[in-house]
This record gives sequence, C-alpha cells and structure tokens, in this order.
Amino acid sequence: MDFSLVALVLLALTIVGLRLGTTRAQALAGGKVRTLHSRAGYYGAFVALSTALPAFLLLLLWTALEPSIVRQIVASGLPAEIRALPDDRFGLVITTIENLAYRGIVPSDLQAYMREAADRAISLRNMGNWAMAIACIGVAAAGFVFARRRVTADFRARNAVERVILGLMLLCSSIAIATTAGIVMSMLIESLASRARRASNRPVSSGCCRCCGAPCSFPSSRCWWPFPSA
Repeated sequence: MDFSLVALVLLALTIVGLRLGTTRAQALAGGKVRTLHSRAGYYGAFVALSTALPAFLLLLLWTALEPSIVRQIVASGLPAEIRALPDDRFGLVITTIENLAYRGIVPSDLQAYMREAADRAISLRNMGNWAMAIACIGVAAAGFVFARRRVTADFRARNAVERVILGLMLLCSSIAIATTAGIVMSMLIESLASRARRASNRPVSSGCCRCCGAPCSFPSSRCWWPFPSA
C-alpha cells in the first residue's frame, strides 16, 4: 500500500470516527441536549481528531524517514570495493541503483551488484509500505477506541477540541517562522560569502580597505553592506 492509499483509508476512518462520536453523544443525551457539556458535534470532532492526528503524523514521519533508511541498508550491502569509492562516485552508484529500482532506468554499464541492490531496494520498500499501512491504521484504531471511551456527558469535548486546534495553529506558525528565518539566514550567509570571495580576489594598495579600496580609517558603506552591488 502506497502513501495515497493509506491516506485515503485514514481519511475514511476519520469520517467514520466523526459520525460515530456524534451519534454516541446524541445517544447519551437521549434527546436532552442540555445534559451534555458540549454540543454533539464537538464529541464527534474529538473522536475524529484523535483518530486522524496521530496516524497522519506517523504517516508523514514514516514517509520522510523511510527513503534514507532504505538507502543506508542498500548501501551497506554493496561490495566492499564499491563502498570504498569516493563520495561523489559512490553517490552516483546509489542514484543509478535507485533509478533502476524505482523508475526502471537501465544504465548502459549495468553490473550484477546493481541489479541485486535494486531488487533489495524494491523488496525493502514494499515491506516498508505494508508496515507503514499496518502501523498507521493500528494507531488510528487505537486513537478511535481511546476517544470513543472518553465520550461521556460530563466530558469537556469543546475544550479538548479547541486545545488541539490551538496546538496545530502554533505548530504551523512555528514551522512558517523557522522556514522564513532559514531562508533569510541562507541568503545572508551566501551574500557574505560572495562578498568575501570578491574581496579576496580584488587587488588593493597598502592602507586601504580590502572590500572597496577606501582608507581603512573610514570605510565606506559598501564595507558593511552584505549584499553585492550590481
């Protein structure tokens, strides 16, 4: 089972959890909505979130880590003389094996160890996909059972749902801030490195600034401005 199929199964379980959580709350109310702490929809949302969130987080984490783990296992099984190659040539061999295994691209200089490594990569990937499906569906089922047992008339479902949504918003905001900061820092570091390379290749006279040639006692604005001029 691949990522899209597992995601569809989890989505279906989430919808089922939403419906069953709502109907259970309505059954507990017995037509008297005032006996519930929260509206019936909040109970359904709590069951749906408990079913979906842990499973989808595991799915994303598994999808992010599985390729590197499979690559390391395949690389460790290559012949010793191949593993002793320089990093650039060894990386080219790994890329060739992955293209052969996942995209069906056969290289002109196909070696026997490449075919064996590609078959092993396919086997590991298939095993990983099935393990991912079983683990994610199991986590979703456990979350559903846990949340459904929490559905009682006194359970503060609205507060629990609001806390989960607030946590998701904080997580998304943190990721956005960290991404923006990383982009700015990478641009700044690259600009400083470019300025340093240009300055190191520029001939200067004695007593002058390395960046722009101005007297060192009074550097011009270009000395501290990190972005290269046109």
